[in-house]
Amino acid sequence: MAKEKINTEDQKKVRGFVQRIIGKLIFKWNHHTTMDLFCTAELAELCMRARELIWSEPICLKLEGPICVMGDLHGQFDDLLGMLDLNGWPLTDSEMTWFEEKTLKIKKRNERNEQKSSAQPESTPIKTPKGSGEVKPEMDELGYKRYLFLGDYVDRGLFSMEVVILLISLKLAYPNRVYMLRGNHDAFKRPLEVPDVGVLADLTWADPDPTVKTYKASTRGASYVFGAQALRAFLKKLNLQMVIRAHQVVEDGYEFFDGRRLVTIFSAPNYCGQNDNTAAILCIDKKLKISIVGYRPAQRDKKFEKEKRSKIPPKPC
Repeated sequence: MAKEKINTEDQKKVRGFVQRIIGKLIFKWNHHTTMDLFCTAELAELCMRARELIWSEPICLKLEGPICVMGDLHGQFDDLLGMLDLNGWPLTDSEMTWFEEKTLKIKKRNERNEQKSSAQPESTPIKTPKGSGEVKPEMDELGYKRYLFLGDYVDRGLFSMEVVILLISLKLAYPNRVYMLRGNHDAFKRPLEVPDVGVLADLTWADPDPTVKTYKASTRGASYVFGAQALRAFLKKLNLQMVIRAHQVVEDGYEFFDGRRLVTIFSAPNYCGQNDNTAAILCIDKKLKISIVGYRPAQRDKKFEKEKRSKIPPKPC
């Protein structure tokens, strides 16, 4: 009984910790304060907690709809925020409001503490506002979106760290709402390094090619490209209807291959600042019917950006 109580208290502390991180990224982040939101100890703690959770999950995920699928993000954090604003967060409206109020309350409390510390001795205790340690409970499933991220969170863009921090924080706070796969740019060992050949290389590097029937060596220098004949044999052998994958820039953010037996999803718009591509989110309902949500940076809700995200640089911890 005592052990269960300790575990519950630890879970509350962890959730409160990651919720503070989520709140900062949603409501305080901007291009100028990116290095001031978190200290090294916070990020080390976050990575340790995330590793424990991710290692406890199966490598092969079996998920049901409804769920939304996002492809390559490549460090484009502002676009990730915009896509979640557009399509819906893995948070209910009341949770989002709570995050905003909690984050702004912390900022105001820190400002008051700074004022008091300048007029009082360091040993003088400062009272914490009532309810500041409360943890928001999970809400009804119908009020939020579930997400599967296909990897390639980092590289190319300027804010890879923020992308990873937000996703693993959401994963820790709401493990049944957010799921993450590894891409070829995400070089952590689970359970090993990806070689240049073999099954793992094929899972992270292989591309479809309409000019090939079966397989051909890839110009990327790793794995192969595959054609319609190979795809159909794969689907038949595993009794699958469709392959959903990322890994390639496509103009509209999505591209079907071989009569909708495969779809490529790419979720980094204007990739590398050199492509005029749209980003896309693939949504799967309970009956496994799919729909596509397109996103371009011009669609960002400027009013939301202005009113909901504080532009005042937060103090470093």
